[in-house]
Amino acid sequence: MTSAVGTSGTAITSRVHSLNRPNMVSVGTIVWLSSELMFFAGLFAMYFVARANSAVGWPPPPTELNLALAIPVTTILILSSVTCQMGVFAAERGDVFGLRRWYVITLIMGT
Repeated sequence: MTSAVGTSGTAITSRVHSLNRPNMVSVGTIVWLSSELMFFAGLFAMYFVARANSAVGWPPPPTELNLALAIPVTTILILSSVTCQMGVFAAERGDVFGLRRWYVITLIMGT
């Protein structure tokens, strides 16, 4: 009969199992990506159903792109991403005032 206790009274370490848990950041990323996948799958399904149920040709009129509105709004959207990233860079440097300044600029651009 074998014993799991050595002669000195300590447990044999070869029989002790360690927990092998996945990295929580990886698990969170996978869960988030899965939820995004389901969200966009629902949007595509809704688009296909709306297109299939359309009695008139697709897309319904009017289909003209309003460039006078689209170009400035798209430019502001892209520039607000840049200002947000500048705030992240300021936070990495430890510059709290810079972080707040860049995020306020981003907020103003979004309103």
